[in-house]
Amino acid sequence: MIVQTRSWVIDEPWVDLAACRSFDPMLFFPLPGGDERTPMAICENCCVVEACLDYAIRTNERWGIWGGTTQRYRRKLSRLLRRQAA
Repeated sequence: MIVQTRSWVIDEPWVDLAACRSFDPMLFFPLPGGDERTPMAICENCCVVEACLDYAIRTNERWGIWGGTTQRYRRKLSRLLRRQAA
C-alpha cells in the first residue's frame, strides 16, 4: 500500500499494517496546542509503531505524530542517537 499525506508519499512495507491507515491523516498533524493524545493513543495499539518511528527519524520528519512520538521528542531522540553513535 502507498499512503499519501499532505504533499508526500510513503511507500514502505509496514504501512499496510499501520493502525492509522483507516484514519484521516490530518488527525496525526494537529495544529499547535491541538489534540496529540488521540493520535498517540492510536499508535499505542499499532504493531508497526517501531518501524514508523524509525521512518520518521531516518527521514527527519519535522511534523506530526509518528511512531507515537511528537516532533519535539523525535528531535531529542535523534540527538541522543547521534551522541551514542559518536
